Order: sequence, then structure tokens, then C-alpha cells
Amino acid sequence: MPTSMPMIQEICREFVLNFKRREIKIKSTKLIHDGAWKESKEDIKYVVKEILNILKDIWNNSAFDPELTKTLNEGTYQSTVIIPVIRASLKNLPIRDTFFISISEKQSIASANRKGEGYMRRYPDIMLVVKYLEMVFELMYVECSHLISSLQKKTNDEIKLWRETNNGLY
Repeated sequence: MPTSMPMIQEICREFVLNFKRREIKIKSTKLIHDGAWKESKEDIKYVVKEILNILKDIWNNSAFDPELTKTLNEGTYQSTVIIPVIRASLKNLPIRDTFFISISEKQSIASANRKGEGYMRRYPDIMLVVKYLEMVFELMYVECSHLISSLQKKTNDEIKLWRETNNGLY
């Protein structure tokens, strides 16, 4: 069994001692969009390169070989493709620690409020959730399918997202 390294233990100890939750103060003006790019050209270039590098890794992943692709479940696609690309896209936004990506098919707040407790429902596979001024906003819903899906599955997923986005009114 390998012995522990005092250097690593010290780094971990310092991290724990110095860890502080950041106070997140976002001016509401940052949340208003005037149609202009907020990021510099260099920041945009960095994000695009990051996304392309992730896609390169995905495309070179043996899990996406034509023979294996037919057998993959939607969870593999979520964790290998969707989540890394979303994270790379959002990495440098000013909302930083105020958002999280839920990947456990969490019930949306809108749905929970609408349906009441104990109601069985289907959940989106992935949600982007932001907390701002003590309010929680669900900004994105993602429904994943197998890479090769039936037309009926695609239609059902579209309807599910449409209902979720419209707060289940339709």
C-alpha cells in the first residue's frame, strides 16, 4: 500500500482551513441583456476552444463506436456529452457559483408547486438552476434519449420539455 505524502496532506489541510463560502453579489444590471457581447473576444475564443476540445475527446471515445452506440443508454450520453459541453459553455459567466446543473432528474420547482406533494411525474434529465436574490430560477431543461431512438421517443421527449417549459399548462 502506498504511503501518504505529507505535502498532499498539508495542501488538503490548508484548503479546509482557508475555505470560505464566497459572498455572491451580482448587480441586476449584469442580468439585463442589451444585445452586445459581454465577453471579450479572447474569452469567447477560449470557450469555443474548450468546447471543441471536449467534442474532440467525445468523438475519439470508444463508447461512440458505431457498434457500441446502439447499446448506450441516455445516462452515458448525458455524462459524456451533454454535461461537459454545458459546463464549458457556462464556465466564465458572471453567475459563477450561483448556478448548478442538476443531473438527477430533480423535480422542477414549477412542477412541484403546480402538482402538490405525492404526485408522480416525469422529470427533465438535466436542469440548469440559478439562485439570485434568494429566488431559484430554472433556466434550462434538457431531455436526453438514446443516440438511436424511435420517432415516438423523440416525440414524447419534445412534448415533455414543451410541457415543462410551459409550466404544465398544456
